[in-house]
Order: sequence, then C-alpha cells, then structure tokens
Amino acid sequence: FKSPTNRLGGGSMLRPSTHEEYQAFVKESLLKQLVDTGQTSVLFTQAELIAKMWLTDLTPVASLVAPCYSTSSRGAPPRDPVCLFRSLLLIRLAGYTGITKWVQTLKSFPFFAILSGFEPGDVPGVGTFYDFINRLWKTERKSATKIRKPFSPRRRRGKKNEKLPLSRPNIVDRMVKRILRHEGQPLPMQPEDVLNAIFQQVFVEPSGKKGLLGDASNLVISGDGTPVRTGANPYGNKVCDCKSKGIYNCRCPRRYSDPEAAWGWDSYRGCYFYGRHLYELTAASSPYDLPIYLKLVSARRHDSVSFVVALDEMTRRFKDFSFAACLLDSAHDAYPIYELLNAKGMEAVIDLNKRSTGKAKYQGPLCLTKDGIPLCPAGHVMAYHGFCRDRQRHKWRCPLTRKTWNVICDTPCSSSSYGRVIYTYEKDHLRFFTRTPRGSALWKKKYKERTASERSFKRKKIDYCLEASGARSTKMWFFCCIILAMCQHIDAWTAYEEMDFKAVIQGWIRESEVKAA
Repeated sequence: FKSPTNRLGGGSMLRPSTHEEYQAFVKESLLKQLVDTGQTSVLFTQAELIAKMWLTDLTPVASLVAPCYSTSSRGAPPRDPVCLFRSLLLIRLAGYTGITKWVQTLKSFPFFAILSGFEPGDVPGVGTFYDFINRLWKTERKSATKIRKPFSPRRRRGKKNEKLPLSRPNIVDRMVKRILRHEGQPLPMQPEDVLNAIFQQVFVEPSGKKGLLGDASNLVISGDGTPVRTGANPYGNKVCDCKSKGIYNCRCPRRYSDPEAAWGWDSYRGCYFYGRHLYELTAASSPYDLPIYLKLVSARRHDSVSFVVALDEMTRRFKDFSFAACLLDSAHDAYPIYELLNAKGMEAVIDLNKRSTGKAKYQGPLCLTKDGIPLCPAGHVMAYHGFCRDRQRHKWRCPLTRKTWNVICDTPCSSSSYGRVIYTYEKDHLRFFTRTPRGSALWKKKYKERTASERSFKRKKIDYCLEASGARSTKMWFFCCIILAMCQHIDAWTAYEEMDFKAVIQGWIRESEVKAA
C-alpha cells in the first residue's frame, strides 16, 4: 500500500489516500515503533485517542480542499492535506492548543506523528500548518488595518442576564424580508466556505446517518450565542510620542494585534468583553448536543440578527435535512423571526421577552395572558381543549367546564352546558398562538431542550479550552471553533460505537507475535 504521507508531484491532482490505507499504515507503524521497541504501554494509555482517529474517515477532505491548491508544476510538492487536517484535529483531541508546541511534540514523540499519518522523521514544519490554514480561508477582502484610533469609551452599561437592545430596532424585520424575497438564490461566496463544507460533509452528515442528531427527517434545533474573548490587548499599543511629551491619555492612532475584535456585552457575567460572538445552531434532540452550524460574528451583533443569518445559511446548505422546530431564548422574541420560521416550515418555541409582555393584546374583545393564553370576558384563563388538525386551529373552552379548577363566575357568557368556545389560529398571531400552546406542559418540555446549545458551548470553552488558544484574527478564531465542533462529533462517534480498542490492540500484538514466530 502507499503511505498516507505520499507527496504528489507538482501539477498533479491531490489524490486522497483511502481510510483503509491510513488504518493499515497506523497499525504497521505503531507495531514497529512501539511494540518492537518495548513501549507497548503507550498503546494502551492512548487507546481512546487511537480509537477516535481509527473511526474518523477524512478521505473526502482531499477533494474538498483540491481547489485551494495550484495546478502549476512549479514549486515543491504539497503535503497530503488529509494528514495535515488530521494532525490539526489531533492537536485538540490530545489536549494541546498551539501549533508550535504541537510540531515539537510530533518530532519528539513518533506516536503522534504516526497517528497523524506522517512518517516519523518526516514531519511538516510550523509554517506548513499555517499555510494550510490560509489555503482553507478563501477571501479577497483586505484585512483590517492594525493602526487606527482607539475605541470611544461611550458604552451604556446593560443589566445582568439581559441582552442590550438592538441599536437599530428594525434591522431584524428588514433582514427577514430580504431573505424571504431572495429565497432560493445561491449563497454568496464566503471565506469559511471550505471549512463549512468539510464540517458538513465529513462530520455533520455522517452523524445524521448514524442517528446522533435525532430524526433527520424531523430535526429540532436550538440556537444561542456566546462571547469569545480574544487574547489581544483591547487598548492597543501607542505608536506616537505623546508619552515623551507628558501626555498619557491621548487619542492618537494605536497598533492593535487583533483589529477585527470589538467590545460586546456579556449578559451572563454582567460585564463587557473584548472579542467576538460565536453563534451556534445545535441539534437539540441529540443525546450528545452536537453542533450543526457555526457563525462567528462581531461582538456588537445581537443574537437575533446572528440567528437570522445563521438559519438562512444553514437551511440553504443542509438541503437533505428536514427541520421541524427551533428552540430559542427571549433574546430572539421578535415577530419577524416567527415569520421566518413559519416560512421555512419550522415550529417556533421561543421564550417571551419581558420587555414586550405589555403588548399581549389581540384584535377585538379577546385578551391574552403574558404566555398568549386567551382570557374569557370575566377575566378567567380559558381551558385548552386540543388542536383541530383539519382546520389548523386551537380550541379553548369556558373555564367553568373544568370542575377541578373551582372557578366561580356570576355572569357566564354562554347559556350552553358546553360553555363558550374560542378558536385561535397560528397565522393570526404567530407569537402567541404557537403550534404547541405556549405555557403548556408540552411546550415547557420542548423548551427545556434549548439548553443543548449551552452544553455545546461548555464542551468548547471548558473541556477543550477554546479561549486558551489566544488567536488574533477572525480566521484563526473561526478555525479553532469549527475544529472543536468537529472534535465533538468525533467524541460522539467514539461513544456511540462503544469499541473496546484495548482488545483490538491486544489482537494486533498477538498477530505480530505469531508472524515473528
């Protein structure tokens, strides 16, 4: 077989090594490097890591990144992109955060080089990895200038556990109308297209086929955003000579190592942060809280704006999936979002924003509670009596028909023993007349699954130490985020397969002993 580290001559197409060839290379090389030299214990202590790479088929990566390489016959032959990408995944799976230290580890410990697909002693340098990442990030846009004036200190402090209001209140409505107007048109080219394609075809879709996302024909997703703090200095470094003149608080242009970062509000901690926002759409029905689509946006952007963009891009990319419902917190409680979800055939399970509870009024004499439940003329909560599928409406009856409620009414509005009946239609007011009655036990049960996004963020930020990477650009931050999302899928595959890889390693050793005898 050919070694996965086989380099191709200049001008050749990138030929992917099959996953079976990689497995054969790993098995033979590990036995030669570790078993024959008496280092068998390393195989058993790292059995879980070997299993993760053994189950991760990265063969499609080569064809997806092929357009990123030149077809010219000039220059040195390229490294195998599959091995480079596998090694970048191993950085995080093995508990490392930096490429420089990882390259030193590859040179010192042949085990990690073999698991990446490289021959020991033939390991790529630091620049090769960064050059590969640059190839995956396709953009013609000029990077932000590093020398500019400092941010203005004007910032209105928000409240803990509350998002700052939108700076432009009608922006969500305008975005939704534009999306619905251009429905069906292809997405414009974006710098992260190659990484998104790898994530979709190599990780998300295989997880869907395994059933790890839930029912692929009836997916339930949840959306949320989280702050990502950059490692750069938010105040910049002075390049003027004002300090020598005794001026210490000048407004002269400064040098910023991460010029694309911005100040944003962290509602959970009740403080401002400097960096970006990571918005994620997660499979809420997944037992492993697996991410489906990621969007890295400015720290100043509101979650409702990020959701509209992310949902539109996700539904246009994942055409083989059918999305049934979307679970969102109160920051997304905007009527245009209900209209967008309704247009895409998705049920909206969104918590009401306390700022808008005073607007719970319906046309005519009918009044609603803050949860959208109709009130009878006497002010009592109406009793829910089911959903009429033939006419797509909810049925509500007089509360006097519920004997266990012990409702007392001296002026009943109907003389019928059946009591007064009121029907509500979802299309009349998407915000209050939801498909699952708002405030019902079933609605609360569905809404509880929204925390899948928060658990997914916990995996990235605590288990994989996302913010410890200290990146200084949008390109590197997005690469870190999507690599960790891929690692989440790999962890889920390993847990799902329940493979006892230590027994597999013992079989390798017995097989090698038989051949040696």
